[in-house]
Amino acid sequence: MIGKETAVGRAVRIVFLVLWLAFTVFPLYWIAITSLKAPGDIFSFPLAYWPEHFSLENYSELFNKADFGTYLTNSLIVATVAGVVATAISMLSAYVLARFEFRTKSALLTAALVTQMIPAFIALGPLYLLMTDLKLVDNRLGLILVYIAVCIPFCTVMLRGFFENIPDALEEAAMIDGLSRFAALFRVLLPVMRPGIVAAFIFNFVNCWNELFLSVTLMNSDANKTTPTALNGFISSFNIDWGSMSAAAVFTILPTMVLFAFASRHIVQGLTSGAVKGEADGRDRRSAARLRPCDHRSVRGPAHRRTGGAGRWTVPGAEVTARHDPYGALRLVLAAPGPEGLSTVALRWRHHPGGHRPVLVLGDAWERSYGELQWRSVQPERPCPGTG
Repeated sequence: MIGKETAVGRAVRIVFLVLWLAFTVFPLYWIAITSLKAPGDIFSFPLAYWPEHFSLENYSELFNKADFGTYLTNSLIVATVAGVVATAISMLSAYVLARFEFRTKSALLTAALVTQMIPAFIALGPLYLLMTDLKLVDNRLGLILVYIAVCIPFCTVMLRGFFENIPDALEEAAMIDGLSRFAALFRVLLPVMRPGIVAAFIFNFVNCWNELFLSVTLMNSDANKTTPTALNGFISSFNIDWGSMSAAAVFTILPTMVLFAFASRHIVQGLTSGAVKGEADGRDRRSAARLRPCDHRSVRGPAHRRTGGAGRWTVPGAEVTARHDPYGALRLVLAAPGPEGLSTVALRWRHHPGGHRPVLVLGDAWERSYGELQWRSVQPERPCPGTG
């Protein structure tokens, strides 16, 4: 009985997937076939699902008469620049929201989410007046700035989830080795976040590439129009140029298909790791399990603390050890004489705005942190085999 139910369920899934695939792919197939038909064959009856004679007349007319190459260039410039800048700004904003605590943090996150609930066409009128005052109407720079502003809120919330999935210890380890906060961000965290950054950029690029309302509102001249505006131009009050519009649609869809084909692995990995925190943590542990817990590097020396150049504090007889834990994260351990003998404490940082910047000196290595140094007692670590 269970086998029959499994077979029936599998058959239902296959039928559903085939129907869904046909419903999704057939419009794309019909657009491509229509673009390759001669103008006189498009309205032939009965409908030909495969043309007897292929023709490139629609493509020739598209680039010779409609100047579609200019529209493609405009869309490529606007979508690429807006996608890159919006992703870069969102990345920095997400890092601040994920790593620091400040009073307006919740308000900023709420505002970023609320802006996504407002339909874009509601702001078209005020936006057009603003762009007119700034003399940015019918200007690619004005459209790029608007697209950046539209993409930043959602992209910031999206990338914030990726930063929260990265352990703080990874960043602290990089800073222990002498990197500044910005160097640790760009040289350590960003390579780990590559799938998320790629997914965020593609999300921004596709949204800017396909956007119609803002481009129609802000772009008037043919020299500055984008491809969605050009597609809209093939529809007149009395006629629709199906051949040229199908050819234009093919060139409009093609860049996004190529982009998804080359970056599909990063997109899937980025969306899944940013959406499910538990799965991401599990992957980190599985990948870190390949490291040997005792393959660690140690930096020993007196523990010093210097805050804002106001003085130096030394723990007499203390030793600081930087070592990798079983998950591969670098951990600081301070061994100092206490009331009950040698005790072990772990170093942690608590970041807050406007705080001092203490410096922890580890022999020849040093570390900078934005905030005050915190100490938390932990159990002494078990020695590695062969080290006593």
